[in-house]
Amino acid sequence: MTKAVIFDIDGTLADLTHRLHHIRNGSHNWDGFFPACGNDSVIEPIRDLAVLIAQAGQPGGPGVGGSRGPNLAKIGAEPGHTAEYLAAYIRDPRSAKPGAKLMPAFGDKLSDAQIQELAEWLAAKK
Repeated sequence: MTKAVIFDIDGTLADLTHRLHHIRNGSHNWDGFFPACGNDSVIEPIRDLAVLIAQAGQPGGPGVGGSRGPNLAKIGAEPGHTAEYLAAYIRDPRSAKPGAKLMPAFGDKLSDAQIQELAEWLAAKK
């Protein structure tokens, strides 16, 4: 069986904020929205996470475990999930949730700056 990790592009890997004006306030200008995607910038902490996960399957890559992690699209919306909580969870899920068997710890795989940036991005997803 081939394993895969799927990341949404619009708004997850690619920053689409510069083209949202095409579809806000009742506008449905898809002819303007989609062609502008070539100007999207990458959302760095998510790209770093995608690269880390991709490398995990390579010889010598980081071991990220085989368990299924939390739904990161919703984790920032949970009550009490501040950027500080999320940073601790990303570093080591068991430190924030004892006995957790959800996702691997990334404290030894991501820098503190990467963890903080990812945690702040997730916390803003309310």
